[in-house]
Amino acid sequence: MTLCRGGLLGGAMHNLLADAVITLTTRAGSVGATLPELLSLLAEDAVSDFPALRPHQAPAWHAFLVQLAFLATEQGEVPQDADGWAAALRALTTDWPEDEPWCLVARADAPAFLQSAAPGGDMAAYNVSILTPDELDPLVTSKNHDLKAARMIAARPEDWLFALVNLQTTEGYGGKKLNGIMRMNRGYGSRPFLGAMPAGGRPGQRCATSRCCGGSARRSTPGRKALPQFVP
Repeated sequence: MTLCRGGLLGGAMHNLLADAVITLTTRAGSVGATLPELLSLLAEDAVSDFPALRPHQAPAWHAFLVQLAFLATEQGEVPQDADGWAAALRALTTDWPEDEPWCLVARADAPAFLQSAAPGGDMAAYNVSILTPDELDPLVTSKNHDLKAARMIAARPEDWLFALVNLQTTEGYGGKKLNGIMRMNRGYGSRPFLGAMPAGGRPGQRCATSRCCGGSARRSTPGRKALPQFVP
């Protein structure tokens, strides 16, 4: 685990650019990977599965990877290895040289991964405690009858990662002062996902031909890897 300056107390932890947080299934078996390593492996079509990814989280995770890959390479060439992807991702957050925006946990006055900073570092207004990633996840479980909520008490960092991505991609209006994300205009079902899985069914193949939420794919040119492009 990589800690940012200041250590665990007041610092940041679980850096997605440096820590192998994400579990993948590849041709070589199950491995842990950083986010840059994942993007590099997807470009090589070497990823078969994400074992910890829950079925309802898959569309949001796919959309996140496609959009992130495009943003990281919009002004340059597609990286050829994990180090190149790490440099491209860090170029998106140059105001934060300690990688705080890529850490699952950061100090209160700095942004963490898909989490805004608390104004002035004051946490007094944040009076709700969420102890498990499935409690954070916006999946509606019909009065807790079928799929029980808040049961992942032994969760790993990647469980929080997938829950955060799903929350910040699909969360709608949840009641008074419980506003959702910008792309959800109301509380119930306003952002559909439609995708096609190429023959073979590997995530890398799907990313290379992505048409997620109105997006289109940038075709590869000679000597260059295919890169998904998302057009809002």
